Amino acid sequence: MGDILVGKKLYIKKQIKKRNILGNKIYSDKGLDFYLYPKANLTDIQKYTSSNIMIIGETGVGKSTFIHSLLNYLEEVEIDENIRYLLFNEKQQQIEYEKKYGKKSAGCSITDEPAIYDLEPSKLYNNPLRIIDTTGFGDTRGIEYDNKIIKDIYNLLENSTIYNIKLICLLFKASETRVTDRLTYIMNKLFSLFSEDVKYNFIFIFTFSDSLTDIPIVKVLKNHNLPFYKIFGDVDNLPIFTFNNKVYFDKEMDNADLLYEHNNRNFEEFFKHISNLENKNLKNTKTIIKGIIEIRDQLNEIYQDSNNLNQELNTLKIRYNNSLNDKNEIIDYYNNKNVLYCQNHNRICYKHFKGLNGGSHYNNESGCCNICKCKKSAHKNIPINVDKKGNEYNINFDNIMIINQDFIKSASKIFHYLMKHSETFCKLLSIYKQINLI
Repeated sequence: MGDILVGKKLYIKKQIKKRNILGNKIYSDKGLDFYLYPKANLTDIQKYTSSNIMIIGETGVGKSTFIHSLLNYLEEVEIDENIRYLLFNEKQQQIEYEKKYGKKSAGCSITDEPAIYDLEPSKLYNNPLRIIDTTGFGDTRGIEYDNKIIKDIYNLLENSTIYNIKLICLLFKASETRVTDRLTYIMNKLFSLFSEDVKYNFIFIFTFSDSLTDIPIVKVLKNHNLPFYKIFGDVDNLPIFTFNNKVYFDKEMDNADLLYEHNNRNFEEFFKHISNLENKNLKNTKTIIKGIIEIRDQLNEIYQDSNNLNQELNTLKIRYNNSLNDKNEIIDYYNNKNVLYCQNHNRICYKHFKGLNGGSHYNNESGCCNICKCKKSAHKNIPINVDKKGNEYNINFDNIMIINQDFIKSASKIFHYLMKHSETFCKLLSIYKQINLI
C-alpha cells in the first residue's frame, strides 16, 4: 500500500490462463519447457500480402532470441507460465554446426544461411508475418564470410517469394559505448544492401538492455563518422525499441517482472509502428545487391588475372633480357667476322669470311672466286665494317631486337588482358552509377 501511495506500480500475478500448447517439447531449462512452434502453411496470396520483417545484425547481438521473444509476445505467453515457444531449435543448430565444422561456434554465427519463418495472423497482429533471419555479420570467419552473407541475402530475395519489405530491423547491443572499426565496417555492409526508397522502413532494436533509461549505443550511433549519420541524419529520426529478451527464457533474473512488462510494451509499440508502414517493393534493392555481387565477382576475377599478369610480365622481362643477350651475341659475332673484298671489282663478295683460303668460296678447279670470278690474289680478307667501296663504316646495333615466339605470346597475353579489363572497368563504372542512383 505504501508503494502505491508513492506512485510505484503494483504488479499482481495474474491467474495463468489455460492454453492449448502448440508443437512438440524439445527440452527443459531453468524451470521452463521449450516447444518447437509448428510451421505455418501460408497460401501464395498470404505470402504476397504478408508483412516481411528482415532481422540484420552482428554475430552475438541476439537476433535469434529477439525472434523467439516476438513469437512468445504474439502468443501472449505470460512470465509466470512455464512454457516458451521457439521458432527453430538452436540447440540442434549448434550440434549441426559442430558436426559440420568440427568446433564450437564461439564467435561464429550458427545460422549459416538466411531463413524465412512464416507466422499466421494472430490476435495481436492480424496479418501474416514472414520473419527473415539473416546470418550474423562480423564473425570470426572474416570478410570473405561477410561477402558470402551478402550473396546469400540476394539469393534469398531473388529466389524466394519475398516481393516486398515491411520492416528492416537493425539490431545492436544497447551497451555498446564506442565507435569501433568493426562497428563501422558492419554498418557500411548493412546500408550498402538497400535502396533509398526503403530508407524509412528501418528501425533500431537495442538488445541486452538492462537499464530502461540509459542506452549508451544511442550516443555511439550519433557519431558523424558512422555511415548511419550520412544516411539518416540523427538517431532520433528513426523509431527505437529496447529489449532484454533474456527475461523470456530466465524468469528468475533480477527485475524480471519489470523487464518482461517493458518488453511487452515495446512489442506493442513495435507492431503499431509496423501497421503504419507501407510495404516497399524490393526491385531496386535486388538490383543493388545484384550489382554489388557482380562488381565483387569482376574484381575478384581481375585480382586473379592481375596475379597471372604479374607472372606474365616477369616472364616477358626474362625474355627481354634474353633478347638483349642474343643481341650482344650478334654484335660479338659481327665484330669478330671479316668479309672477302675483291680489289678488282671494288666490292664485297662474301660476308663472314673467316680466312684468305676461303674454302668453298673459290672454285676448286680454277681457284677463282665463285662470285666475281677473280683470282684469290685479287681478294683481301678485311673487317666487316666497310662499305662496297672499301670505306669503313660502323654497324648500328641499337635497334636490333631479337623477338622469338615465346616473347610474342607473352606480349599478346598482356595486351589482351589490358583490353579485356578496360571493358570490364567501363562496365563496373556503369553498374556503380546505376547503384548510386537508387
